[in-house]
Amino acid sequence: MHDGPALAETLMRDVPGDDRGYRFLPKVSWRSRQLSRLTTTVDLSLIALRTGKDLGAIGQDSWLTSCDADDYPQTREWSRWLRQTDPTAHGAVWLSKRDPGETVMVIWEDRCPRGALVPAPGPIAVPCRFDADDGFVWLRANLGHYRVAIRQ
Repeated sequence: MHDGPALAETLMRDVPGDDRGYRFLPKVSWRSRQLSRLTTTVDLSLIALRTGKDLGAIGQDSWLTSCDADDYPQTREWSRWLRQTDPTAHGAVWLSKRDPGETVMVIWEDRCPRGALVPAPGPIAVPCRFDADDGFVWLRANLGHYRVAIRQ
């Protein structure tokens, strides 16, 4: 799995494009953030929200995983409900709205066994602060794939 979908879902939620399709991510959106990469040491149970059947099973449709920011308070309520409905689930998995075809997930760390999530290797040392030199260079390069520009 690569970091693109996580960046897209986290940082590009409400970044409109200009008339040429370029987007600019304001510094306030990324300056206090960092990338952490994790892997699991045990199998985790995730609530699947990837298909029409998955969503239909909970009385929903693609709105739940592809709505705009105005609806986020409602999706947070759905997340709370999912947690309550399935106390054995460790999180949920769905298809990315901003990186179609890629999978994203949320892991409820408080539901995971101790040691289930550990740091994972990758192309940069993590945690990587985006307001540090190496982190900024990495962030700018990776957001560039999405035609998103940032300035330090």
